[in-house]
Amino acid sequence: MLEWLKKHIIFLSVSSVGFIFLFVFLYFEYSAHNNDTGVLIRDLRETGFKTVLMHIMVFLAPLLSTLFAFLFERTHFYKKSLEQKVEARTASLRASEEKLRKLSEDLELKVEERTARLQESARYWRDTFDSTPYGIFIMDKDYTILRINRQITQLLGKGYDEIEGKK
Repeated sequence: MLEWLKKHIIFLSVSSVGFIFLFVFLYFEYSAHNNDTGVLIRDLRETGFKTVLMHIMVFLAPLLSTLFAFLFERTHFYKKSLEQKVEARTASLRASEEKLRKLSEDLELKVEERTARLQESARYWRDTFDSTPYGIFIMDKDYTILRINRQITQLLGKGYDEIEGKK
């Protein structure tokens, strides 16, 4: 048992279960040699303050190292967990950004296509409007002339600018 303890003393001193095991083992080992707990208490009284303080520090050192190891492990685990969450959200944002970029490009293409079709339709309408043999004009509710065709300009002998926008 003592050989096993010597072999695993470092592990036992940094784990909380190991600390409890080590403390119990040392207590029973000491009790087994002295066969009485009263002797243990008497020995503690007879030793000086520095020795008792040293014994307390020896027993507290594994506890503190266990506590610091636990806190370090939890902090490290928490940091890794946060890093993984940040990486996942960053990847999600990048994917969303890529989708948004593709949608934006698609939208721009559709706008360009529809603008071209609208311009073509407007040109077709204007050509049709201007090529009719009848004089056509478009007015609003206030009788302001908004648009005229070529036949009206020929009939009145005036240009577009002289007629459009007038009452």
